[in-house]
Amino acid sequence: KEQSRMVGTVALDAAVPIDKAFETATRLSSSGFEDPVKGGTLNTALALMQSSNQIDGDAASFIKGSGQFMTAFGMKKDQTNLADLGIRMQGLFKTTDVQAADLPEFAKAAPVLSGAGLSLEESLSTLTALRETMNAGEAATGARNVVSMMQTSGANAGARDALGSVGLKTEQVDIEGEGLKKALETLKEATSKLGDADRAEVLTKIF
Repeated sequence: KEQSRMVGTVALDAAVPIDKAFETATRLSSSGFEDPVKGGTLNTALALMQSSNQIDGDAASFIKGSGQFMTAFGMKKDQTNLADLGIRMQGLFKTTDVQAADLPEFAKAAPVLSGAGLSLEESLSTLTALRETMNAGEAATGARNVVSMMQTSGANAGARDALGSVGLKTEQVDIEGEGLKKALETLKEATSKLGDADRAEVLTKIF
């Protein structure tokens, strides 16, 4: 009863339907978030869902996606880290094509990006750049593919030749040694003087 009363109070304070508050609290608990009601996570989740127009959407997907992102980057599932992730997403929501509803799809790429050495901020930046020209699912798939291809470029003769044509060695775009962000910057700089057609041809051979 005490828990129900507290959820009711949170729902009232957040001006959301009580059934949505209960659903969100349940989803947070099942996703491994610490004491969502007493710890303030429920308040934060509802506020983020409201501010990103997701309060009438799928709470399960939003919370699961948040949890997957936090797990991939070793973040404790608590109010502070949920707020941090939410604020970052809100910033993207206001300034780019990224939507809060993209988070569940983005989360599918999070383990790969984290494993490639990218920080949370770098991963969101990579996904956002891809999201500008495709939907969220395609962006997540694209990010995973870029990581995979750059990890194996040294074993691909065509990729080695293409890199050599712009003065690069495979180790210079090895994301395990250089990190994805630096590897992409190196590749961008090396191909910057090429015409559009030549650049496209080189990148196609690499990726």
